[in-house]
Amino acid sequence: YNEANVQQKKINLNAGFIEIDFDSSTLWATPVKDTADTLTQYPIFKDGADEYKSKELSYNFDTEKGLIHNMFTKEQEGFLHGEKIKKMNDTTLYVSKGMFTTCDKEDEPHFGINFSKAEIITQDKIITGPAWFSIMGIPLPVGLPFGFFPFTNEQKSGLLMPTYGFASNRGYYLRNLGWYFAFNDYVEAVRLPQ
Repeated sequence: YNEANVQQKKINLNAGFIEIDFDSSTLWATPVKDTADTLTQYPIFKDGADEYKSKELSYNFDTEKGLIHNMFTKEQEGFLHGEKIKKMNDTTLYVSKGMFTTCDKEDEPHFGINFSKAEIITQDKIITGPAWFSIMGIPLPVGLPFGFFPFTNEQKSGLLMPTYGFASNRGYYLRNLGWYFAFNDYVEAVRLPQ
C-alpha cells in the first residue's frame, strides 16, 4: 500500500495498492485516494520495453496473461488508449473500445481513430474492426470497415495523420492530412488534399 512495487523477471509494477495471491499466482493493482479524495498512483506496468498506464489491472505471473482497464501506452510515434484490454502474451493485446492517436494528451485526446475492437502486436501492427475518426470526442461521419496500422522503421506508403490546432483568424483546424507515397529508398512523394 502507498507506492507499492512488484518486480519479477522482466516485469515491473508500480501502483498505489497491490494485492498478491500466491496460491493462484495473480496480482491486482489499483490507485489510492489522497487526503483530498483524489485518485493518485495509478498502476504503471512495464513488461520489458513496453509500458502500460491504467486505472486497474490484474495479472497472472505464471501464464503472463492479464486484464487491464482504461489503458494508455505509446506505440512507436502514436498513443493507444483502450477501455478493456486482455494481455495474452509478450506481444499480443486484445483491446475493446479504444483509440489510436498522435495526440499525447492522456485523459481526452483532441483527435484520433476510434475502434470497437482491435488486436495489437506490440512494436509491429494494430488491426482493428470498424473504425471512425473523432475530433474533441465528436465522431465524424468518416468511417472505415477495418483499420491496419503497421509499425516499422522501413518506408511505407500510407495515411499521414493530421495535426489539430486553433488559429485566431480561422478557428479550429486540421492540418497536414495527406497520403505518403514511398516508391523506394530514394524516391518519395506526399499528396495533400486541396
